[in-house]
Amino acid sequence: MKTSASPIKVVNYGGWNIGLKIEGPSPDQSHKSRAAAHVVARLRWNGLIRGTVASKVQLVVSSSGNAANEIAKLTAGTNAKIRVFTDVLSATELIERLKAWPHVAVSVINEPDRSGSHAAARKRALDTYRKENPGSVEIDQYHDSDWACGYFSLFREIEWQVPNVSAIFVPVGTAATAMSAVRFKILYQRRWKIFAVDAMGSALHGAPIGTRRFSGYGNGAQTEWARQTHPHVDGWLRVPDEAVVQAARWLRARGHYLGASSAAVFAATVHRIASDTLPHGGVPVLICSDHGRNYESTLYSDNYLLRNGLGHVAEAVAT
Repeated sequence: MKTSASPIKVVNYGGWNIGLKIEGPSPDQSHKSRAAAHVVARLRWNGLIRGTVASKVQLVVSSSGNAANEIAKLTAGTNAKIRVFTDVLSATELIERLKAWPHVAVSVINEPDRSGSHAAARKRALDTYRKENPGSVEIDQYHDSDWACGYFSLFREIEWQVPNVSAIFVPVGTAATAMSAVRFKILYQRRWKIFAVDAMGSALHGAPIGTRRFSGYGNGAQTEWARQTHPHVDGWLRVPDEAVVQAARWLRARGHYLGASSAAVFAATVHRIASDTLPHGGVPVLICSDHGRNYESTLYSDNYLLRNGLGHVAEAVAT
């Protein structure tokens, strides 16, 4: 396998070699750096983002943390100000990181709907802000085609690093990454399978089944990317939170300290291996979006798991 800035590590499970495409080797990085770089470059090209002496431009983004943090890094030292709308389900670590940026203001929404999602309330708050600030520019990771285009480099890298890809497991948040995988596969006539991995409590693929306990994958409302992706993926896989906790602890014990969405794609792969429904004849590659330190207060906190009805899973893994 060839090396790159985003490494692939191989783990063996049940006799299968599995490629982990680790997009967040450091705690402040995620796979959304690719899409953010693409969108911010376009804003620079259009003359909206310039030096600090230029007229200020107000950017607005709805984000659980990673997307907004990547945008903040890329616009530091420019004329951009950023208003981020997030919610109380987002990891404390990500919210605090956003608040530390001097050009970022954060609104943390706490208005759950019946399913426990804050997505609708976040959208209302963002729309209200834009009406009150008509010159603001929204970076929309849920619908903007520029955002999805930013992930094309991810699939080029995977093919450079793994010459015999059999399947790619993609965690779905906005579903932009999955949409990019579909477009790449169609454009270049690839044969590998695409599996979109979702949370049980997510509304991206039908009604939620329970409450979503972890941020980073899944969504409280269906996105345009999800609607476009559904007919083209080879499997839309919902993963129980219990399996995510088990996968995260298993991976960490082997030196891979990864976030909730990374644990979810690994759990989905384990299920496919157990049910003998994983494509043969190549290497399955898992997109591992970010670092485990972003989830020390949730996924890796025994107290959090206990409060959310998952304490028995942490205990079982520990023993």
